[in-house]
Amino acid sequence: MWNHLLLLCIWLSTAESWISPTLNSPKSTIYSSLFAAQKNSDGGGISIRPAEYSELHPVSDIILHSFYDKKIHNGPWKRVYKLAELNRIQQNFPYQETDLHQMLVAIDDESARVVGFADIDARPCRTKIRLPRPYLSDLCVDADFRRRGIANRLVQACERFVQSIPRSDLWIR
Repeated sequence: MWNHLLLLCIWLSTAESWISPTLNSPKSTIYSSLFAAQKNSDGGGISIRPAEYSELHPVSDIILHSFYDKKIHNGPWKRVYKLAELNRIQQNFPYQETDLHQMLVAIDDESARVVGFADIDARPCRTKIRLPRPYLSDLCVDADFRRRGIANRLVQACERFVQSIPRSDLWIR
């Protein structure tokens, strides 16, 4: 068993480069006006827009630091959890059906760094248990950029997206 675990750790240390190919998502022109990059009213320089596939690595870091126990951040299992999150969001990335599913990022205009994320999904539920749709999930902001209204702006962008579908409800997952 330990041999398998060692091989898994070695594989994980080298797999990160090929798990995330340098694909870019098709740009959605329909919703480009919904998420038009806007500055904060206080001049904070944060843009909200649909995520690109190449931005999922920093998104997985923000998710890891926002939702996982602090012990994991520097522990030996950090790469495993990061790759698990990266795999989850890559598999859920809206390659198609962008009219019903968006992953949004908040970008610091000064550094061009991803500092926030939200996932909004209105696709029909494919499970036996009908989960409510549309839902907002994985709302998170980098710790260095919190308390600046970024999460609020991400939620507002999600609300605009839901209104454009048009739907009147938004669930939080």
